[in-house]
Amino acid sequence: MKANPIQRLMIILCFGLISARAMAQSLMMQPPPENKIAFRVRFFRPDFKGYGDDLSILSGVYQIFVSIPMPEEAAFLIMLPYGTYRNKYGGNDHIGDLFLGAQTRIDTQSYCTFGLYLPTADEDEYGVNINSMFTNYHELYQFAPNTLTIYGNVTIISHVNEALKMHLEFGPHLWIPSKNESDADTEILIHYGLSGHVYLNPVVLSCELYGQFILSEEIDDFEDRFLNFLAIGAQLNHRKVRPGIFYQIPLKEDMREYLQSTLGIQCQVVL
Repeated sequence: MKANPIQRLMIILCFGLISARAMAQSLMMQPPPENKIAFRVRFFRPDFKGYGDDLSILSGVYQIFVSIPMPEEAAFLIMLPYGTYRNKYGGNDHIGDLFLGAQTRIDTQSYCTFGLYLPTADEDEYGVNINSMFTNYHELYQFAPNTLTIYGNVTIISHVNEALKMHLEFGPHLWIPSKNESDADTEILIHYGLSGHVYLNPVVLSCELYGQFILSEEIDDFEDRFLNFLAIGAQLNHRKVRPGIFYQIPLKEDMREYLQSTLGIQCQVVL
């Protein structure tokens, strides 16, 4: 199938930067700030229950991430999500909410990430937005139309030994309607994650448990406020380029009625 311009850009970024140095990686959690210009490209391929096989192999959510270094061990962040869903009958694609933010180190073992998701997703692209939200539900705010999202995150790293690192992260994201709609309310959610990374040169094996807690919405059952995911993956621990692959499953049974799993492919490089 012929790739569209966004998909061609992904291929160029993944395979055209082989001479670059790789930056620290994670599967779904925030990587640390870099002191050089950094790129990350990520692709999520969903397995929707009932019709996932009908989608083209390149259907899913794409992310282009750029990190530009600033003084005092900080970095300016730009991230553009893009959703495309096609089958033999046709399909649609559209950008999501553009992220502008920053990262800064708290100390040598922790750092914070914060910023805004601007309401650039098109409300008329309902099918693309809904499919993209379910494809990457942990970051569903990336395809929320008419919504300004304030994002914050703190990551703490623990070096258990030379071969094992643990990461803990947590933070809020605040959804603010950008249009006056009677059925739209401001929502507050808390995201969290715990990961372990085993370094077996030249491969890093990773396992991440992450999710979100709905703080503001009225929900009768307390357990329904949580939505958790498990991801396992492997990454090439190479000094020039570190491609990675991971497999994500929702742990909530109700969620698996729609999304059975997601395959993730990513590449992280630093110029």
